Amino acid sequence: MAGRGWINALHGRTVLYDNYGMAQNKGNRGRGHGRKGEVRKRSQVLSSRNKRWTKVDGTTGRFMDQMAKKGRAFKGVRMK
Repeated sequence: MAGRGWINALHGRTVLYDNYGMAQNKGNRGRGHGRKGEVRKRSQVLSSRNKRWTKVDGTTGRFMDQMAKKGRAFKGVRMK
């Protein structure tokens, strides 16, 4: 039953969840065979005001996330 697990939800109910639909970096972890290529429909831009990288959704153009450390870019996301 690989890829499945149990989680306790609200009110003490036990729910089966399936993580096959979640985003994964497939391959042999720890051997350098993780994600191949970049994340689709996303890019990142460097803010000139605070020198932090900001992730941008490619379909809507909305800002998604901002890197906590200055100067460090997101892994696997295309740079604009």
